[in-house]
Amino acid sequence: WLVSRQRAWGTPIPIVHCHACGEVPVPDDALPVLVPARPPNAGPGGLAAVPGFAETACPRCGASARRETDTLDCYFDVVWCFIGCAARLDDGFRFRAADVAHWMPVDWFHNGLDSFFYMHLYRFIGRVLHEMGILAGPEPIRRYVGHDAILLAGRKMSKHHGNTVSPDDVLDRVGADVLRVHVLAAANPLKSVEWSSAGIERAQRLLADAWVLACRIAAAARGNDADGTGDEPPPALEKNVGRSVRRITAFLERYQYGGCLQEIQALVERLADAAARLEQRPGDVRLARAAIAAARRLALVLAPFAPHLAEEMWERLGGTGLAALAPWPDDAITPPASGSLRAPAPDACARSA
Repeated sequence: WLVSRQRAWGTPIPIVHCHACGEVPVPDDALPVLVPARPPNAGPGGLAAVPGFAETACPRCGASARRETDTLDCYFDVVWCFIGCAARLDDGFRFRAADVAHWMPVDWFHNGLDSFFYMHLYRFIGRVLHEMGILAGPEPIRRYVGHDAILLAGRKMSKHHGNTVSPDDVLDRVGADVLRVHVLAAANPLKSVEWSSAGIERAQRLLADAWVLACRIAAAARGNDADGTGDEPPPALEKNVGRSVRRITAFLERYQYGGCLQEIQALVERLADAAARLEQRPGDVRLARAAIAAARRLALVLAPFAPHLAEEMWERLGGTGLAALAPWPDDAITPPASGSLRAPAPDACARSA
């Protein structure tokens, strides 16, 4: 199944068919087999239809021969992705032992459940690379997890079934972050889920509430020396945020993303109370520092689900660098020691935005 495709863009199988010698492998020094570019006006067909590809000479006897025109499937090609990060592109795609030892084996590989046979291919290829001296051990992946599918009318979304929903249409209407949150809130990725647009509004409300909250806290805390060091944060706020971070972390490790988002929603509501108190007590520097620290934590735990909004929140709250590169928060609030709060633009924090 993986070595019998007829596609001009597929990976060539390095075999030459000779009338005298039979099937002859292409010599190592002639690899990889390169496919000439197809003319723009070329009709359909696989490698057999690519001008100048099939005709060649036998590597063994020199007589006229034909190249194999079947190709390897993309599923076979992708099993090399786990080792590609260790290849030296500036040195003829060579593998160096130190680079391979640094990157391999893969700690955690997430893939589609309907392609679970990948894991068997990875293990076959891994053992070959181990015997070749490239991999230190025979197992290339420590942990493999396969996610399930999104269904429509009880069947997996597929062009073959003609039941796909165009993500571009949804992205144009609500944006990437809303779509991500909607899908991840619908079900554990290890289970199938029936597609419905009913949860999109809930995802929009959650992200709108988080953005408005970040703007409120940033606006209320500015001028309160909220970025300086000082007293310990209020114990109740620290306890609530710490508990939320612990729960979100545990849900993440169990692939229970819906639980993460429910806890993030609860955290937004808790911090909204802190924002209201801060607006009523603008001189409370201690509360301002704690609110900023808590809101930054909110941005960090939201980042895996809504990365674009999380980065905007992180910048608004005076975070340093990118939220995506910041350490995952622990369960204790530390008052921020650096960073500046950016003043909101007019109407930037309006819910309609």
